[in-house]
Amino acid sequence: MLRRYWWVVPVCVGLCLGSVSFLTAKLPPTYESKARIWMRGKLNLSEGRGFNEELASQVEILGSTTVYQKAVDRLRQTHPDWDLGPTNADVAVAPPFKLDVKEIPKASVFELRAIGVDAVATRTFLDALMDEYLDFRRQERIRSSDAAQGSFTNQLAKLEAEIFEQQEKSRVFQVENQLLVFQEQGSSAAAYLARINRQLTSLRLESQLIELLNPDQVTEIASKWMDENAAEPLPGQSAAIDFLRSMSGPQADMYKASQQLVLLKAKRDELARFLRPAHPKMDKLDKLIADQEKILDVFRQESAKQLKNRQSSIALQIKSLEAAYAEWEKKVAEASIKLAEFDRIQQEIRRLQGFYERLASTVQSVDVSKNLEQDSFSVLDQASAATPVNRKMKFLLLGLLLGLCLGLGVLYLIEQFDDRFATIGELRAQLSELVVGQVPDEKHRRKVPLGLLQPQDARHEFSEAFTTMRSGLLFGFSEQERPRFMVVTSSVPQEGKSTVAANLAITLALGGSRVLLIDADLRRPTQHSLFGVAQAPGLAEVIVTTTSASEAIQPTAVPGLSLLTAGDTSINPGSLFLKETTDLFLKDVMESYDQVIIDSAPVMATDDTANLAPKVDGVLFVVRGAFTSARVAQEALSMLRQRRIRILGLVFNRSSNSMSEPYYYGYRPDRGGEKRNGASLRPQFEA
Repeated sequence: MLRRYWWVVPVCVGLCLGSVSFLTAKLPPTYESKARIWMRGKLNLSEGRGFNEELASQVEILGSTTVYQKAVDRLRQTHPDWDLGPTNADVAVAPPFKLDVKEIPKASVFELRAIGVDAVATRTFLDALMDEYLDFRRQERIRSSDAAQGSFTNQLAKLEAEIFEQQEKSRVFQVENQLLVFQEQGSSAAAYLARINRQLTSLRLESQLIELLNPDQVTEIASKWMDENAAEPLPGQSAAIDFLRSMSGPQADMYKASQQLVLLKAKRDELARFLRPAHPKMDKLDKLIADQEKILDVFRQESAKQLKNRQSSIALQIKSLEAAYAEWEKKVAEASIKLAEFDRIQQEIRRLQGFYERLASTVQSVDVSKNLEQDSFSVLDQASAATPVNRKMKFLLLGLLLGLCLGLGVLYLIEQFDDRFATIGELRAQLSELVVGQVPDEKHRRKVPLGLLQPQDARHEFSEAFTTMRSGLLFGFSEQERPRFMVVTSSVPQEGKSTVAANLAITLALGGSRVLLIDADLRRPTQHSLFGVAQAPGLAEVIVTTTSASEAIQPTAVPGLSLLTAGDTSINPGSLFLKETTDLFLKDVMESYDQVIIDSAPVMATDDTANLAPKVDGVLFVVRGAFTSARVAQEALSMLRQRRIRILGLVFNRSSNSMSEPYYYGYRPDRGGEKRNGASLRPQFEA
């Protein structure tokens, strides 16, 4: 695209540069003034920092419309004779000065640059801008401090009201809930609950002891624990000891009866060693033992009844103590809730008082910072004397860049709307048929008329393209499908189909085949001119049978190649190929030649190819690079497919990037007698 339309970019660049130069010459001279502002150390107060700034935000403020307009208004007041444009801000006019503000990296310094049409006014404006900026900062600091102080004062008033409300709430709570009484009750209730809990523990242990022991066991244990010389009881045994002491009377009698029974049995056992059972003494002891057992049973029953009564009494005591415990536990819980609520109120009061004290300190600091001059920005360099600005080079570079962009944009638009095949890749992407040949644009490269191939042709890439095409046609098909009778055509005229047909026929003949080249383009015959022979008699006369084929076919300078020209074009070619004589002629020549190449008319120009192609083996379709439209080529191929015509393949003619020299070593042209290893690189064309 750049090679075809290279002139578009220079034209666009020239137009833009000319326009920019003309406009630059018409513009009035401008002047530039510079100044600098820096950020010095700032006095920071420990509590109040209501006015803070960042360097990035200060750049925005310096370049803001507010500060700019204030500086312009100051110039209008101090210099009413200067023309600074209309005072109405609603009028859309260009500002009198151009302002540029930038921050110097790694330094707290701003560089200001003002450009205007008057040197004095520009410098004065820049000084006024810096003064207005510093004044704007002071006003903003005071306004921010006043706003913060007012907000803090309102907050203090709210805090005072909240503190008073909480204090009143605390007082009412103490009065309504008798808090002192609750505190005392809470302490006494806790001690009382502990005492009740100890009593419940003792009674429950005693109840468990009664459930586990029978009267005999109680008597045996009591005999041990009732001994005053016994060891100190273990923890938990006090309740059992108290219980046994409470039953000391019946248990003592039962213990005595039990001891008496034991003595009687021991005495009987002792006498039994010497006396018979029927002895009066033994009989008397048996009666005493029986009476003692009856007495012991009476004591045992009394003890069991006493144990049962004691168990019932303990159960009643436990129930009473549990009820008292639950009641006092509820009272303790209520007292705890009241005390917790009171403690929460006191904590809220302390929190509000602390916040109030800090806020009051902040208000004092803000008031001090408002009255203390602590601005951290100051003028480092006043506005310099305005110097003329050379805008010509900048505008020329801008015009050059604009021209390049415009030229490339125009090329892009041309490429978007141009559907012509520029490369073989585009051809393969747009058309589904096989590409059997790619012919380089030799005429474009050498700037000389393109002639036919010669046996020792120096156009190596050009001749090699047809050699490759010949190999594809001869060996790219099976023996049964190999084409011998081919029509060479294209979609529209001037795509190079006649030249391709002639050179293909020459290449086939140089390969040893008997080839007949027929010029069937009766509308615009070309082959007679390419080979330098007479046009008539030719194909037209043969078909209408005014001349025989042997008389019309002419030999050429290429061995093995014969030519049949178009003949008399005045004969109506529209129905010529529909005659029966055409079929007979084609059958005859096919028997006499190995290959027959027919140069036919373009598909979109006439219907001749559509009538002739069904009579042969297939069609070679020529597409010219940077010329053939994809839409037209697709339509022409579609017409051929509708006639059930076999398309052998595509030939990409006049390709700008078909072959490069590294692909064809051994076929390089002679370049001043170059030598490699002592041998000449002059190529030898091999058919």
